[in-house]
Order: sequence, then structure tokens, then C-alpha cells
Amino acid sequence: MTETLELVFYDETDKLCKFALNDVTSQLSEPKLRDIMKRLLELDILRPGKKIPKKVHSAQIISRTTRPIFNDNK
Repeated sequence: MTETLELVFYDETDKLCKFALNDVTSQLSEPKLRDIMKRLLELDILRPGKKIPKKVHSAQIISRTTRPIFNDNK
């Protein structure tokens, strides 16, 4: 099972702006993750394009299971 950490922020127009980190291995607590997200905003390094994150909204772990049916790779 693959786990992805999704960080969600509000931009300057109060629209959601999401960032995904693949293959999360450590368990993060809410206070620790909130602090990390606030620090990212303070550093002003999240600039994916027109949407610039301004405020913390949420964080979640997304678990996904992939079951291959076939694969033609040789």
C-alpha cells in the first residue's frame, strides 16, 4: 500500500492549494505537522504557480492500494 501526505493551504483568494509528498514513512502528529506547515509558509518557498499558499488548512494521509491486472513490460 502506498501512502501520500497531502498538505492543504489557502491561497490569497481563499482557494485551496494542495501539495503531495509520496511514500510517507514516519508518523507525524498534528502539532508537529502544523508547525512544519507554518514554517513552510514563513519561508515563502511554496510557489507552484499563480496560487501562492498563505494559510494552513489541513493535512491528510492518503492510502492507496494498486492491484495490477497485467503488465506487458519485458
